[in-house]
Amino acid sequence: ALLIMRERTPITKNLIDNKRFYLKVLNTGIKCIKSNEKNTNFEITNDIKDEHLNKLVRLAQDEPQKYQINSNNKFIYKYHELNSEVRRQNINELLDEIF
Repeated sequence: ALLIMRERTPITKNLIDNKRFYLKVLNTGIKCIKSNEKNTNFEITNDIKDEHLNKLVRLAQDEPQKYQINSNNKFIYKYHELNSEVRRQNINELLDEIF
């Protein structure tokens, strides 16, 4: 059966974006990404490649008001945005920069 989607509903778009994020961070050392209107948390595992960890550390050092790494192995992107679509676009661009 061929399914043609003319319009993406917000739920469908959310599911597609979640899958894109999942595939983008698969086998990178990022276990999960959780986002809300105040910040986005990337859970880092021991499997993260040095080059990716170095990029995260550099971001946190260069812009501590925007990024931080805490003792729970979380990289935190502090960005206050109520619009989830804008937030997802920013997360996507950040992932492109890191990976």
